[in-house]
Amino acid sequence: MKEPEFIEEETFSVTLWRKTGGQTGGQTGGQTITDTQERIINVLKDNPKMSRKKLSEILKINTSALQKQIEKLKQMGVIEREGADFGGYWKIIKSNVTAQYLNEKQR
Repeated sequence: MKEPEFIEEETFSVTLWRKTGGQTGGQTGGQTITDTQERIINVLKDNPKMSRKKLSEILKINTSALQKQIEKLKQMGVIEREGADFGGYWKIIKSNVTAQYLNEKQR
């Protein structure tokens, strides 16, 4: 790295240099699901018409935490809601996501 530059004229200034090159590292591979998300998927596979309230009771997490996890699963393209809140159901789009997750977890 360059040494600082000191300039003395009418005023005094210092130029400091920093390393360039951008970010190193970063994400590798695809998105993985959490244990809670996997539990959500497994429950919804067995009962796709389950309400959020009942799902939060079964998983023993509060409804706001459940909603956050459901939103993440929807963004990842794993699940989607078909139909209305009442009378609709959860559709599992990527059914192999839990198998992929388990394989990565065992590594």
